[in-house]
Amino acid sequence: MHPFSLAARMGWFAEGRFLGKVLDEWAVDAQEFVRLRLPHLLLVAAIAILLSRMLRLITHHMIRVAEQHAANPLRISQVRTLAGVMRNTGLAIIMLITGLQFLDALGVGEGVFIRVTKVWLVRQLKENHDAGSPLCYQGYQTRQIINPSVLVAGLIFSSRV
Repeated sequence: MHPFSLAARMGWFAEGRFLGKVLDEWAVDAQEFVRLRLPHLLLVAAIAILLSRMLRLITHHMIRVAEQHAANPLRISQVRTLAGVMRNTGLAIIMLITGLQFLDALGVGEGVFIRVTKVWLVRQLKENHDAGSPLCYQGYQTRQIINPSVLVAGLIFSSRV
């Protein structure tokens, strides 16, 4: 045995004492994590990287085809804008799903994530209302939407919990 582990098992960390039992449980939990959850996390990370690379290749291909076949520079800039929007939206979706998978593997349910998002949404809407913004919490008055992602996130997450 390693000298540190021998020293750690003396005093407060002795085998029958409370902190010794906690240390034993931590060792069991660490072994379980490495054996069961870590491979899942590595697979999810590899799939996320693969999907992000594929998305990058597709958007670069879109731009390259537009540059080769379009005679109008306005059309090329439109395709570049569309490719950027597609890439950023796709990456956001990939990261959201990957993050939810990581949280699930770590034992944090998606219900916690949804509740935190709802609290954040209500605070954002209240801040907008206090600042005199037309987007406010009472009745969702939307004459001018300052941040549409706040409204969309609220509609999605409020229906899930």
